[in-house]
This record gives sequence, C-alpha cells and structure tokens, in this order.
Amino acid sequence: MPTVNLSKFHKGQFISGIKAYSHLPQYLKLLVNDMKCFKISLKKFLHQQSFYSVKEYYEHNENKDM
Repeated sequence: MPTVNLSKFHKGQFISGIKAYSHLPQYLKLLVNDMKCFKISLKKFLHQQSFYSVKEYYEHNENKDM
C-alpha cells in the first residue's frame, strides 16, 4: 500500500481496491495471471457468498483466516 497523508486518498477507490484484493481467498489470488478465469471465479465466489456490505465481506474473510 502506498504511504500518503491525505485522508481523501485513503478513502478513494485505489486504496479500497488494494484492501479488497488483499482479503480475497488465496485460490482467487493465484488466478490473477489468467484474467478470464479470475473474473469468472470471482463472480462465482461473490455470488455464492452474497455479501450485503463491505463490512460483512471483511468480517467473513477474517473469520475464515482464524
């Protein structure tokens, strides 16, 4: 993650994207080199889990890591 002091930048889509990617399951991260397969697998993952908020997404993945 880049180091910046602006809170506006921390709330932006660039940092949010990095944070969301880092919380993905490992098997999805391994598919990042094959973009077509990654997109299909990511859609299936999000569809099966049915997250209703970003907070729920982060909590779900933290519980799986424990």
